[in-house]
Amino acid sequence: MALIDEASAVTRRMGRAVPAGSRLVVWGLLLFLAWQVAMPIAGVFVASLKDLRPLDDGFLTSPLVLGNFGEIIASGGLWRVTSTTFVFAFLSSTIALVVGSLLAFVTVRSDLPFGWLVATLVLLQLTIPELLVAISWTFLLGPDLGLFNQGWAALTGAEAPLFDVYSLGGMVLVESMILVPLIYLFAVPAFSALDGSLEDAAAMSGAGHWRSMKSISVPLIAPALVATWIIAFMRAWEAFEVPWVLGLRERIMTYATRIYWDTVTPPSDTGIISAYAVPMILLAGLMVWAHRRVSSRSARYAVISGKPAPLRRLRLTGVARVAVAAVTLLVVTFGILLPFLMLVWLSLVPFYRPPSLEALSAVSLGSWERVFVAEGLGKAVMSSFVIGLGASAALVALSVLVGWVSIVSGARGSGIARTLCFLPVALPNIVVGLAFLWIYMLIGVQTSQSYVVLVLAYVTLFLPVVSQNVLTQFGQINGELFEAPRLCGAREIRIMVQIALPLLAPAVFASVLYILIWSFKELPASLLLSGSSTRPMAVFMFDLSRNGSVSVLAAIALITVLILSVLIVLFRLLARRIGLRGF
Repeated sequence: MALIDEASAVTRRMGRAVPAGSRLVVWGLLLFLAWQVAMPIAGVFVASLKDLRPLDDGFLTSPLVLGNFGEIIASGGLWRVTSTTFVFAFLSSTIALVVGSLLAFVTVRSDLPFGWLVATLVLLQLTIPELLVAISWTFLLGPDLGLFNQGWAALTGAEAPLFDVYSLGGMVLVESMILVPLIYLFAVPAFSALDGSLEDAAAMSGAGHWRSMKSISVPLIAPALVATWIIAFMRAWEAFEVPWVLGLRERIMTYATRIYWDTVTPPSDTGIISAYAVPMILLAGLMVWAHRRVSSRSARYAVISGKPAPLRRLRLTGVARVAVAAVTLLVVTFGILLPFLMLVWLSLVPFYRPPSLEALSAVSLGSWERVFVAEGLGKAVMSSFVIGLGASAALVALSVLVGWVSIVSGARGSGIARTLCFLPVALPNIVVGLAFLWIYMLIGVQTSQSYVVLVLAYVTLFLPVVSQNVLTQFGQINGELFEAPRLCGAREIRIMVQIALPLLAPAVFASVLYILIWSFKELPASLLLSGSSTRPMAVFMFDLSRNGSVSVLAAIALITVLILSVLIVLFRLLARRIGLRGF
């Protein structure tokens, strides 16, 4: 036993005494991560303190000034954008929390029979590009063409619309429905992880189902729901598609739309644009800090030890059953199903006509025929796959190396690498695109003519998600699996390839699938960094939306949904074939 302990101690010391080659790997990781993460943040802050543009002579040597901040404060623009963005993000994330938690409760805890339908529609919502979700809502609640407003006018004779989606309230409604799947996917595990024995004990003490849930279950899942709300708030804080489609008409600007508008509208003032980006980064960083504070206290609410008792599904009866069922069906129908069906209808009519029996005579497949001969569609699909696969390969390799040097080897400097991996979560997508655009223009690289800059931007955008996924999986691997082959003389690279990578397969599969899906949906950064030969699907659809080809655009959106659905199915089949669980 003493010999085994001594061998283990020697092996741990070997892991800590990193060879020269491994030290070079650590320094290489730190330099690459500094370029990918620290440089964009520093670039935005420096540009906000300059009167010159990045390409102007003397930009780097010009003095730092606060004039840009003074200008946006004096004009009132900073207050308007900040207040609008905050109200939009706060209300959207709060409504999504209530709705998403309700849907998770129906799926996990209640005895209502259509939980499978809720889960299916929520996953369907994930595959629809946000840009097309917003456009479909303009045909449901638009003041002129909106289906509900036309029905209201026909029913009451009122001239004023029932609801105008081109308003801050309309933006909140649509964004909250887009955020519902995010809340749902985080809330389902929180509800499922509860130990049923706690509610059973309360029942034995005479407490009813609702009282035990209110006194035990809700307080236990509250930290998880608060952390999820913070993530949803951050997503709404940086949202671009909904504010662009629904807010631009009435000049309702959020940070993301204001930054993009000032960037593409000449003459663009990089100092003013960066000055708007700085408070956007600062508040996002504050929310990251809040999220980590909430998450760090999760151990106080840990109740599972060993095998938890199964949760009893609540038997809803009478008025409660009818009310919960009605609200659930109303939410999934109005918030998810109707926008999707509107996309289907838009793809079948060459010129928009409200759905009716009479309008069925105008249905045709002409838009679908135009899709398959549309110039640039095939290139956009290929670009999305190229960017997605390139970013996936880079992110997986980077995350595995960071996990190896920090968790297995414990190399000096690895803690800094892990911090840099998580730091981009505070960078909104539009800011990442803006920073990469200026940095690579400054060194003479044409960002719109190469996939390389887009892939590097995606690496920064999705590094926190992929790295945390891989690092969490790394932390669950018993260190003895690495120590044994070391004692037998195996090299580090062989241990990594033959032992670590197979055990990391679930995290790798999930990460690759996540990146590929988002390579079809990411818009803000791609808008600034892609050109006609490199634009992915999201940018292709954005350009098409500006040309007014709604029917073709709807058909392309449905093709995107089909591609992503097939991709998910293929990944699940492949994962099951090689024996991965959970797919």
